Amino acid sequence: MKKYTYNDWYSGKVRLNTCSSGFPEGMQPISEVYLNEFNVSDIAKIQKKQKEIFEKEKDFYLKRFIDQFNSRLRNSKQKLAYLKLEHLKCRSILTGNDDIDLDEYREFVGLNLLYFGRDLYKYREYYKNVVVNGQERDYRSINSPNFLYQSEDIKPREIFAQAMIEYLDFLNKLISNQTKKADQKKREKESYEKIFNSSFDFCKSFEDFLQLLQINELTLKPNELLIKLNEYKTYYSKAVAHFEKFNKDESEGKMYQNVLKKIDEQLASILESKNKPTTSKITFDNKNLKDIWLANTGGTKDEYEIVIDLLLKENVAIGVTFLVKETVDKYVWQKLPLHCWVKYLAGFVFTCMKNKWISKGISAPDFKKILLRTFNIEDFDHKPFKSLHANPPADKYLIPFKGIPINK
Repeated sequence: MKKYTYNDWYSGKVRLNTCSSGFPEGMQPISEVYLNEFNVSDIAKIQKKQKEIFEKEKDFYLKRFIDQFNSRLRNSKQKLAYLKLEHLKCRSILTGNDDIDLDEYREFVGLNLLYFGRDLYKYREYYKNVVVNGQERDYRSINSPNFLYQSEDIKPREIFAQAMIEYLDFLNKLISNQTKKADQKKREKESYEKIFNSSFDFCKSFEDFLQLLQINELTLKPNELLIKLNEYKTYYSKAVAHFEKFNKDESEGKMYQNVLKKIDEQLASILESKNKPTTSKITFDNKNLKDIWLANTGGTKDEYEIVIDLLLKENVAIGVTFLVKETVDKYVWQKLPLHCWVKYLAGFVFTCMKNKWISKGISAPDFKKILLRTFNIEDFDHKPFKSLHANPPADKYLIPFKGIPINK
């Protein structure tokens, strides 16, 4: 049986030789003991409690550091400059290589932290061991919470060091986010400038487009017209935002607003004619999936690209992607799993029909033509596509496509 127990340590009756202490003058020091004088289960309990105390103290100081930073940041007139300066100071404490006078008294105003050179030496030593060299955290310097003879100024430096490391991580993330925002704003402005610089040519092209519409020389089908007009609308919407954001000439902004009005009028006219019943026969000899894809309520086929992206991602059901992108505009449907890949393909098409992206009146042979052309498949039996809308595949072949949006 070992000489000491967990309760001896926890009550403060004894102190570990790895922990610091300070006793009043004339007082008989409390017995200093070694960890191997406890049994294995008590050692585990002591170490668990030391870690708990360390983390709690560290979280206390980290919260204090962050709260003080946020308070100063709110009052700062130059927030980014203050953030970078705080980051530089904190990093210099942990990683600096300046000469250290162990008895020199220092202050980190941002953290309200006063420390000696010997503390700084410990902070840097801890950072080097834990962050640079990858050593596990060591909690041996933590006394029992009931040990009364450890004054505030000699608390383990490792606690402060770990709090500062996590504070530095906090500052790093803020700087990274600020940099990303600045880069995004720069790219956005460059994009708007590009639109502005090409505005005259684009206006002319739209006017030419309107003239073709008026004299009925444009051979585009209603869906294609909707796509073309929405491309113009997207462009001019960005142009309007450009003028509002970067304070360009108001007369230029009004010009773009007028163009937008004309586009909306054309969209309304085409949508009206598109909704009228037609008796013309549709052929699929030269069609791919995007050609037969139904437009959304805004008249675009944006969701088609979203669905393609979904197929390019690894699917849990088969352990690989359904599609492989070989070139910029060439996709290949993988014949996996080997014995049922056609059923998964049918499951995909059924889901697109159910979600109103593909018409229900397409025959199995026509589906085969469309899919061969779209996904560059050599050949397959189109039997699973026969009356597909009325004969859905088994749930197993539908589940992978639950992420496909619905055309509302």
